[in-house]
Amino acid sequence: MKKIVLFTAAFQTYSKGDVAGFDVDVADDLINKKNVAEEYEAPEIDPETLTIKMDGAEAEAKIAAMVKEAEADLQAKAKARSDALDAREAALNEREKSIVKDEAELDKYAGELKALKADLEAREAALAEPTKETTSAKPPKQGGK
Repeated sequence: MKKIVLFTAAFQTYSKGDVAGFDVDVADDLINKKNVAEEYEAPEIDPETLTIKMDGAEAEAKIAAMVKEAEADLQAKAKARSDALDAREAALNEREKSIVKDEAELDKYAGELKALKADLEAREAALAEPTKETTSAKPPKQGGK
């Protein structure tokens, strides 16, 4: 935010009667601490009594110049906005590529996880079955020779 001051005394490169704009802190320092300026209040202008004296050709030339300047300004702003949007679009495209890559990697890990889960279930099933002990020899008869 700027504040406009009127110099009441010479200060650095400013002479008494000069009008200049400064940041609010600087302006307040000039007014309150250094006492070399006061807050400037622009005189009121009545738009009904304001007249601009110029002939038609001069007025048209000034209007044409103002229109040309405004068009150039708008084109510059449109270009800047277009460039910013292009940069954002490129960033989004890079992010999308990264997401696709990450999803492919997740799919790979999901397949590996599924295979490991199936292997684990098979091992758990094998451990759950009772073990069968097989002996081929019969115990000897008791009492017999």
